[in-house]
Formats: sequence, C-alpha cells, structure tokens
Amino acid sequence: MADLDWLRQAVAKGLSGLVVLHLDGGPSAETVAHTAGVWFHVMRAWPITWDEGLDRPRLRIAFTALASQAKRWPAPAELRALLPAREYPQPALPNEYPEDKAKRNLVALSVVQQLAEERAALVRKLEFAAEPLATELLKQIAEIEAYQEKAYRHD
Repeated sequence: MADLDWLRQAVAKGLSGLVVLHLDGGPSAETVAHTAGVWFHVMRAWPITWDEGLDRPRLRIAFTALASQAKRWPAPAELRALLPAREYPQPALPNEYPEDKAKRNLVALSVVQQLAEERAALVRKLEFAAEPLATELLKQIAEIEAYQEKAYRHD
C-alpha cells in the first residue's frame, strides 16, 4: 500500500502528539509503533477512499481536536467522530466573463425560451388533434426540438 504511506505517516504523527500528553490508558513506549499500525489498519477499513489532498488536512484537524479534549487514550472511533467533512476545491472562475459570450448566451437563452413556449403550445394542441393534423404537429415539435438542440450548443 505505497499509495497510503501518507496516511500511515499522518496517523503516526497524530498519535505521537497524543503520546506526549501521557493520557491515562496510553500505550507504553514499546508498543507505540504497534498501536499506530493498528490504528492505520482500522482506518483503512473505514468506508473512505483516502485521498491525501482532501484527507490529510482533515486528519490534522481531527487529531488536534482529539488532543484538546481527550482525558484518556482514545479509540480510533473517537478520531472518526471528529473528522470534519471534506472540503473540495472549487475550480477558479475567470476574473471577468467575456462580454461577447455573455451577449451570445442571453440571445441563446431568449431563443430557447421562445422555442419552449412554442413547443408547449403545440403539445397542448396535439392532445386534442386528429389525423392528419396530429402528424403535422409532431413534425413541428420535432423541428422545434432540433432548433432547441442547436441553440443549446451555440458556443
């Protein structure tokens, strides 16, 4: 599990911070490494697809919270309860939206709205139409849908 070496290191670092607090029930110096291995094993079994970029900061926050409130040596479940939600980075938007693209989008939106209204009117007529009018209405609806598709893909 070379791809989770960062998790093993984060667990070891977090637990080393707890060890120096000398909490009741804490592992002895001889078993600290084994304790970290058990925590790592338990955490790998959680239903989390670990991602270093998203989860390392969460683990740091959770271990800090755990250290600040623990009176006894904690179980991995206590860390999990303190693990904050993931924060996904938002893609950067351009500082300024191009004016020509904004105008094209407004025109396209207007066209799509008009076509939707025309289509809705034809569908209402189709509900009560008999042949051959129904066939003609279906043809017109298909043409409008083709125009709508073209308008959606205007860029």
